[in-house]
Amino acid sequence: MMHSRNLLLALLPPLFWGVGFTLTKPASAHFQPLFMMLLVYAVIALIMLVAHREMPKTPWLKLTVIAAFSVTIQGALMFSALAYVEATTANLVLQTQVPIAILLGWLLLGEALDGRKILGTAIALTGVAIVIGLPQERPPLLPVLAVIAAGATWALGQVLTRLWSRDSGLMVLKANALFGVPQLLVATLVLERVQWQSIVSATPLD
Repeated sequence: MMHSRNLLLALLPPLFWGVGFTLTKPASAHFQPLFMMLLVYAVIALIMLVAHREMPKTPWLKLTVIAAFSVTIQGALMFSALAYVEATTANLVLQTQVPIAILLGWLLLGEALDGRKILGTAIALTGVAIVIGLPQERPPLLPVLAVIAAGATWALGQVLTRLWSRDSGLMVLKANALFGVPQLLVATLVLERVQWQSIVSATPLD
């Protein structure tokens, strides 16, 4: 049984994610997706450098791979797709990342795959199938597939974190930010345009 404090802590991340995800929809209409991710993770990296002076213990090459899956590739897929689907639909479809993480944990880490996990995975995948297939106005398939791919990429990043990381807690977040920012910077410079113009023309709401 989980203590009430731990249960509350477990519920807070989905709450914050849902709020942030909803705010991302209008922001992604103004900023290019990779550039928006760069701004977000640059702020996180700056705060973590000031507030948390320790540096990650995990080898830098492994951190680079983890950040690529957890931050850069996942963000590129997710926020590019968000321009074509509703935030609620994308948020629901993205929940495929949980059963995918369970399956990857079983395949790569040898974690137990018991009846409860199998049932939960089946329920989650059934819900996603309903979201994709039953509404009168079905969401476009390619963006939905991109959201699922983003969830799978994120899940792989989390499994690799458990497999390779010598850090935990806030240090994992700091490592993802520090190693994700250079990747996002290169990606936005190569693949996107008008980044500075989007800063200059941004409203306070943006």
